[in-house]
Amino acid sequence: MDAISDQKRSVLYDQLKIITIILVVLGHCFIMFSPDGAIPVLRKSVILSYFASILYRFHIPCFFMVSGAVFSFNLTKGKYGVFREFAGKKAVRLLIPYGIFGVFIVLPVLVFCGLIDPFRWYSFFWNLISGREVRHLWYLYSLFFVFLLFRVLRRYITEGDPKKVLAVSFAVSFVSRSMPFDFLSYFQIGNIFYYQFFFLWGIFFDRYFSRLILYFKEHRYLLVLSGLLLLMSCFFDLYTLSGYVYAAAGVILSVSLARFLCGREKWADSKGRKILARDSYGIYLFHPMIIYLIFYGFSGWEVPVPLLMLLSLIVSFLGSLILTELCRGAHLGFMIGEGRKKTVVSDFGVAAGKKR
Repeated sequence: MDAISDQKRSVLYDQLKIITIILVVLGHCFIMFSPDGAIPVLRKSVILSYFASILYRFHIPCFFMVSGAVFSFNLTKGKYGVFREFAGKKAVRLLIPYGIFGVFIVLPVLVFCGLIDPFRWYSFFWNLISGREVRHLWYLYSLFFVFLLFRVLRRYITEGDPKKVLAVSFAVSFVSRSMPFDFLSYFQIGNIFYYQFFFLWGIFFDRYFSRLILYFKEHRYLLVLSGLLLLMSCFFDLYTLSGYVYAAAGVILSVSLARFLCGREKWADSKGRKILARDSYGIYLFHPMIIYLIFYGFSGWEVPVPLLMLLSLIVSFLGSLILTELCRGAHLGFMIGEGRKKTVVSDFGVAAGKKR
């Protein structure tokens, strides 16, 4: 790992997590105005559909990259013990919220909004087991197994030739995304193999942190190029291969913005930044179903697109933040994967601190 202040590195990762969760909430709001929106509204928006298309190119790859970077950071600090202990902690962090939110939040909202037949609600339990049709919770399911995969392969990753490691990872990712077999959708097999490549990006980003940050700083034309590529993504899609290019463009822009925010000392040291970084996981867990309820409630109303967009963004984001804080305050931290620890730095990236 390049020599650089651990605190600066940690703050930049926090900034990345905040940026990414905001992009995810925006993406989930934008997509509701497109033909792919789960809840139909009377008015669609071509512009917001384009924005959704751009954000969906890179916000999840960026999430996996940040998780990989924090994984690498913790690995070099010797924070991971034996495999069984590691797997147990990841299960508490990811699978317990996966089950709780699936059964007590996602399922009731889907039934209420008419997205699941109320007389066949029990079929959702098979979806939870198989990892199919679980809405935003698929990310937790996939991330858990990506963690286990890289924990098993950690020696090969850390000691192997970086070029060969990246080549093998890319080949697995590309083939899994190119294969049309339906079985890849079961147990998130396809997504695990596809997104492990972006997780690996994070590991190497952390390993060569100083050099990459300096490179981005010295080659600012990459920002313009990345922005143009993402605009092009609305009109040119070469299927699988272009996805990696557009994802890289989005990651470069996100890292550059995070680096810029790190230079704003008042924000970097503010309580607001620390709260958003700490609660980013809870925001991810809560916000999609709040958006569903908002759009379902207004589905029969001719609400102006800008007003509905602003309402869904503010209410879902602030509502998720408040619900996360309420869970913690009510000693229900296990719902958001915190177990008996209120504040730890997890591989999802949520910052925090001490045992109760």
